[in-house]
Amino acid sequence: ITGVPGTGKSCAALNIVEQLLKQGSKIVVISPTKEWSYFAAKNNIRLIRLYSSNNFKINFFKCDSSIPIEKFYENLAMLIASASRAGPYTYSMEKSLLSAFHKAYLSNAPDPQEVYNQIEDAVIEQHAKKNNVGIKYSKHGENIMASLENLRLMLSRPEFSYKEGLDFLSLINSSVVFDLSNVSNNMKPFFYSLILNQIYSIADTFPEDGDEKLRLEIVLEEAQMVFGSDELSAPVLDLKERMQDFRKKGIGAMLIAHNIVDINQNIRRLCQNKFYFRQSPDMVKFAISDMGLSESASNRLKNLERGLCAINYIDSSRLPNGPMFVKMNNFYLPECEIKDSLSKRYYKDAKIIIGENFNGKEVELYYLGEKISSSKIENGIVLFKGLISGKEYSILILGEKKKDTISLKFNAEELVDLSKEPALHK
Repeated sequence: ITGVPGTGKSCAALNIVEQLLKQGSKIVVISPTKEWSYFAAKNNIRLIRLYSSNNFKINFFKCDSSIPIEKFYENLAMLIASASRAGPYTYSMEKSLLSAFHKAYLSNAPDPQEVYNQIEDAVIEQHAKKNNVGIKYSKHGENIMASLENLRLMLSRPEFSYKEGLDFLSLINSSVVFDLSNVSNNMKPFFYSLILNQIYSIADTFPEDGDEKLRLEIVLEEAQMVFGSDELSAPVLDLKERMQDFRKKGIGAMLIAHNIVDINQNIRRLCQNKFYFRQSPDMVKFAISDMGLSESASNRLKNLERGLCAINYIDSSRLPNGPMFVKMNNFYLPECEIKDSLSKRYYKDAKIIIGENFNGKEVELYYLGEKISSSKIENGIVLFKGLISGKEYSILILGEKKKDTISLKFNAEELVDLSKEPALHK
């Protein structure tokens, strides 16, 4: 489904998806806008609003027990490397991820913090050298570590940092909308990839007898965030293979984008139903070619009123129909209130006992290898606010010389006693 903004793309998608729900199909929607949240509320299906509520947990590294674990993490490595925008270092990053996942996936639900630590170790092993001063990264290593910033940002939020999490199979079975409207544009492709990996993995378990029934519809608003025009990108090549198998498994994919060239032409060729709303003048020639329209239709396609579109479709007897122009029905969505309640229960203010002989010393706090705060020891105690409950942190008690600096690890609780640690008594 494509067309310039405000021409009725989302209304068409909403109409189609509501009919599919009534027919018993399961629906999974990933959307960067809020309107699908109203759709979820209207149709009483699950709604997950990322960056809006901490009352749920998602472990994106969790693999359902029915899924081959190696296939899960191999696909995950490919999608994360592509979404992290590592540029020419994408393949090096994917190699590091695969090495880390091979060690981390001893269970189906590894702790996200442990997964990140394994990734860092793999990057150091493959692209760095340790010396007396610290770690010296190669150019590849520096770029991979910089590209991991999205992963660090995600794991700094408590809802994504715990081992326990929502069951994706249950979410899909109940139908679900993932609302990414509060996620920054830089992070959206990253979350699209993480969610898609979970959906793909579960879809792989569907039996290949789905020709006569649509079991699952995957709806992607702003689909170009993952499936752009680069025909050699890993997600595009991956989707090409999957779309050829989707029909046998009873799975549909709905890709929605503003510009026709935002989606690679090899992907467009595999789409059996096309809804082309008003096109901008520079896109009309591509739309006409896709739809099989004559040149005389170009002016009409450039000036279609809202709700009108050109369509090609495959009917129930597998015969092609179109092209033709049709009027789509309007779709009314009540702007019902969507409540968010940010929970404080995942955060702790930690009082850390060090000992009075360290009074006045500067202390730096680290999480996932990044410095996040600093403070001073007073009355033998240092305080840090807003830590993720139960997660591992590191502190550096700075000495006058680098060799006198003391490093300690602890799990975030309200009271942490490190005063008996051997490192403090050397």
